[in-house]
Amino acid sequence: MQIYSALAVLSQGTTPAVQTALCPATTASPLGHEDVGIATQVGSSCYRAIADDALKDEDNAGWVLELEPAIQAVWLQRIRWIRLVDRLAEQGLLQADAAIFSTLLAGWHQLILQGTSPTDHPQQSFLEELRQAWFGQHGQPFDGAAIAAWNQYLDAVGRYHQPQLVLTDLPEYETFLAAIGGGFFQVFPFGAAHQQSAIAHWGQLDQVYNHLRDLHEDMQQGLCYFPTQVLAQFGLTRGAVLSPAGHKTAGYTRLLRFWLEHYLPRLRRKARQITRYQDLHPSWAMFLEWSIARYRRIETTLRDCQFDAEEFAAVYWLRVQADLPHLRSHIRQFSPQTGPTPPVALHPLQSQQCSY
Repeated sequence: MQIYSALAVLSQGTTPAVQTALCPATTASPLGHEDVGIATQVGSSCYRAIADDALKDEDNAGWVLELEPAIQAVWLQRIRWIRLVDRLAEQGLLQADAAIFSTLLAGWHQLILQGTSPTDHPQQSFLEELRQAWFGQHGQPFDGAAIAAWNQYLDAVGRYHQPQLVLTDLPEYETFLAAIGGGFFQVFPFGAAHQQSAIAHWGQLDQVYNHLRDLHEDMQQGLCYFPTQVLAQFGLTRGAVLSPAGHKTAGYTRLLRFWLEHYLPRLRRKARQITRYQDLHPSWAMFLEWSIARYRRIETTLRDCQFDAEEFAAVYWLRVQADLPHLRSHIRQFSPQTGPTPPVALHPLQSQQCSY
């Protein structure tokens, strides 16, 4: 459901056969230098999805490359799983072939029921990874919380990946956020059981920032996540928001100001709980520090572009490419092997607009 930026190169050519879960790392780094980056390790460009997700994955998860190898491998695995599901669902949308995703879902349901991955499944290697991670030698599940979160996420992708998705009001929008963002954030590793509710709230917040980041690209794909009742408060319709002219109106600017200045602070208050845990795993502390910097960049760029989504799309990704080396250097000093668990949201990552 994530649409690539204006700098992305849309996937072209023939559609690769869906035969393996983990496609080889054949794409060049989106960073434009010798640092390979995370995208080639998580399948950002695999399958014929709506667009190439390489630079988005650097924006979201470049910090993972600063983890020690054993911890990094687990994070990369989970991110790769989520990216695979996302891209297969998008491929199904592009080809108007619901069987692409439903086949994956059927294989997962068989794994839950029987404890084995189907040997003739097109995503057998992927399902086998899930089995090894969450099921015992004889097929009995031993990580019920992760299985439940993954099941919630897959069901949500199946429910919400549709070309004419319409969300009516804020409660429905927040149900969507909880199912998508909350679901896959709880699949990430090293979160303690007592932290899962807070992790889900952070995942919902992260999803909203992704929507703001992708406004122009979503418009081009006919996707609008703003609830229709909220649009109406600003004299807007879904059709208007899905047109370039609609993005230039005073009502659209007021909508984005409301989102940044009134709605997001409410979500941040709920999400802030996770920053207060003294026993937060170091990798999670790094993740939050990175994310807060990303949220600040999204808010700052929107304001700098005077809430012009098209201009934002052109400016934001240039800033990502410029910021990534510096941000990774900042995060590196807090990696578990070189320093203490980082306190979350320290300067220079706070901002006046995005305060935690």
